[in-house]
Amino acid sequence: VTVQNNLLMANNSSISYCVSGGYQATKKYPVATNIKFLDNVFERGANSKCGVYGPVTSFQTTATGNTWSGNAYTDGAAVNP
Repeated sequence: VTVQNNLLMANNSSISYCVSGGYQATKKYPVATNIKFLDNVFERGANSKCGVYGPVTSFQTTATGNTWSGNAYTDGAAVNP
């Protein structure tokens, strides 16, 4: 899965995070691989976090083929997993 060059709009009232990287320890196959988030822009919204708790959850930078690069808020600040 590649998510590239998107504007991820904020929703500070009904979504926990703007994106999920797919890792879920409680699932039969918990590790998501070959997930790429490249050059996306995250809107901060009213609470400055994109979602209620933050911009991203469950993204494993160490999983095979996963890449997180060039993602930033609309003000240019880096968004890190």
